[in-house]
Amino acid sequence: MSKESKTVGDGAAYVSLACCRFPWFAAGFRLLPKLTGFYFFQIMGVAVLFAIASAFLQSRLWTFAPPFAVLMFFFVRYVMTT
Repeated sequence: MSKESKTVGDGAAYVSLACCRFPWFAAGFRLLPKLTGFYFFQIMGVAVLFAIASAFLQSRLWTFAPPFAVLMFFFVRYVMTT
């Protein structure tokens, strides 16, 4: 793979991890009452898509980002449905 594709993959992995941290960031700044569960599903879906893109581009975090994004997706799903 070229250096540019690995750089794009690294960026996708970091965006995925940032999307996964968003619920904790929102909880810390009291943004949770303003956001519905559907928005959290959308944010986690974007995180999973970016993680898959980083895995295809073989970024440095390709072994960490996809499982973490999928785990956070199911965690948010569990919290929002209980």
